[in-house]
Amino acid sequence: MTVDEELSRALDDLTRGLTPQPDPYGRVVARHRRARQRRAVGLTTAVVVSLTGAVVAVGGPGTPAQPPPADSTDPVPPVLAWSEKLLQSPPRGAVARDAAYVRGLTDLLSAAQRSGDIARLRGVPVREVRVLFVDDVGGRRIALAAFVREEPDPNTGWPSAAVWLVAPEGADAEELADSNAIRSVSDALEPVESMVLEDTAPRSGEPAVQVAIAPAECVFLSSPMPVDPARWTPEPTSSYLVRTPQTRRPEWWRVDCGPVTRRVVPAPGSLVTGPITDAQLATAMSRSRGTADAERSRALVQQTAQTQGYRASALPTVVWGAAWPSFRSATPRRSRRPPTRRSPYWPPPPSGEVGGAR
Repeated sequence: MTVDEELSRALDDLTRGLTPQPDPYGRVVARHRRARQRRAVGLTTAVVVSLTGAVVAVGGPGTPAQPPPADSTDPVPPVLAWSEKLLQSPPRGAVARDAAYVRGLTDLLSAAQRSGDIARLRGVPVREVRVLFVDDVGGRRIALAAFVREEPDPNTGWPSAAVWLVAPEGADAEELADSNAIRSVSDALEPVESMVLEDTAPRSGEPAVQVAIAPAECVFLSSPMPVDPARWTPEPTSSYLVRTPQTRRPEWWRVDCGPVTRRVVPAPGSLVTGPITDAQLATAMSRSRGTADAERSRALVQQTAQTQGYRASALPTVVWGAAWPSFRSATPRRSRRPPTRRSPYWPPPPSGEVGGAR
C-alpha cells in the first residue's frame, strides 16, 4: 500500500460520520492559522492531526431562527448600527457608577488624544470621547473608551475607534488615562468588544482576566463545556461579562439582544493548560500510522489545541506521520573540477614557494 493510500484510509476511518460545525468564519480563521503552523513545522517531516469531539453551540428551547451574528463578517450597515448601540450605551462597571470619575477620565483622554499621546489616533480629528466601561477586575483597573471621529476612517469606514486601558486596581483617573496604561487601540469599535489579559496568568499562558461588553440592551449568557442548550445561564452583570483566574472555565459565550441571538463564541482559552504530557501524547498518538516523530507531534498537538480553543472538546489525535523527502539532495555537492590547463595557482606550490614560480 502506498503512503497516499495509507493516509487516505486513516483519514477516512477517523472522519466517517462527522458533520460540519457551525461558525464558518471561525473555521476559515482556524484553517489560516493551521496553514501557518504547518509552514512553521518544517518541510522535513509531515504530521497529520485530527480534531475529534467537536463542540456544537446551540440556542435554548424556543429560540427563534437566528440571523447571522452582528460581527465583522456581517455586511457593513448592520455592524455599524450595532456598534452605534454600544457607543450610545451608558458606562458599565462598578467604578463607572462614579459619574465624577467618568467625567474626569473622559476629559483626560480627550486631552491626551489632542496632544498626540495616543499614537494610533495621533492627528485624527475626534469630536467626542465616551467611556463605556470602568471596573476593578482581577487586581487591575480596566476601562474601555470610544473615540468618535469627525469623519469615518477613510480606509475602513468605521466612525469610532476603541481603546482599552489597564492600570493597577484603584488607580485614579490620571493614572488610567496615562499613555502607559494603554493596552490596545483598535480602528473599529466592534458591536461586542472584548479583551484578554495574560500578564498575570500562570506560566501556562492561559488568559488571566477576560472582559467582554455588548450594547446595554443585550444580555450575556454562558454555558460550561460540553455545551448544553438547557445550561445557558444569564450573567449577573447582564450586558457585560468578566472572568478572573478564580472564575474562568472552559465555556462558550452567547449574546442575546431581545429575542435574537447576536453572537455565539467560545471563551478565550483552550484545553491545554501547560506542556503536553507524555501520557497525553501517548493517547494522541495511539492510533497514529506511519512514522510520526514524537516531539514534532507533541508540538503540533499543542499548537492545534491552542488554535482551536474551546471549539474542540478533546485534544487532537495524531493520524499519520512520516519523513518527508527534502527538495535538496542528501548527496554532498561534487566539488568543482580543477582547471584543465595549467595555472600559476594549480597545483599549489610546494611549501615555501610563492605563486606558481619554480
